[in-house]
Parts: sequence; C-alpha cells; structure tokens
Amino acid sequence: MTTYADVALIVRDVLGDTAPSEMDRRMPDAELRRYMGSAMQTLFRNRQDLWVGRYTQVPAISPALTDDFPLPDMFVQSVADLAIALASSKDDESVNEGRVTVFGEKFSQVSPL
Repeated sequence: MTTYADVALIVRDVLGDTAPSEMDRRMPDAELRRYMGSAMQTLFRNRQDLWVGRYTQVPAISPALTDDFPLPDMFVQSVADLAIALASSKDDESVNEGRVTVFGEKFSQVSPL
C-alpha cells in the first residue's frame, strides 16, 4: 500500500533534499506534510468525484508519513507535483520561479488550482 512517505520521497528527490537525517534536510518533515496536505485538500475541493465512496472527511492538513495514501496510485505524482510547487515557492523566486510554474501546471492537468 502506498503511504505519504512514498509521496515525500518523490518530492525530496526532485528538490534535492535527500539527506538521510531529518536534521540535515532543508525542509523538515512537518513542512513537507503540510504541503502534501494542501495538495490533497485542493484535490478534495476541485475533484470531489475522486472521493465518492472513499473518504468521508476533508484530508488532513498535515498527514502522517505512515498514513495510507487514500487515492489510486495514479494520483501520487500529482500530489507530489503540487507539493513541489508549494515548497519551491518559498525559495528564492529568481531561482525557482520556473519550477513553481512547471509543477503547478502539471498538477492543474488533474485539478484546476
């Protein structure tokens, strides 16, 4: 079963934030979990068809990394894409502006922002 830890690995890999120890990473797990939660809430708001018969409550603001990913695996990359865009938007705009746009557009192919 896919968990939020699997999504986090994708995000950290793209961001180059793969240090083995959380203390050595640029982005703490708590921050990353909030970005993933925000992506899931965006999907919940804009694609309610995905939740029929699956989920009765709004996705958690900050899901635990050990929580099961509640959607089919085909949506893992979409959630990772928006989490990457959100994480990139807090960095130096001149460096990461392109990343924010690219990953935001990838997510919007599944769900409008």
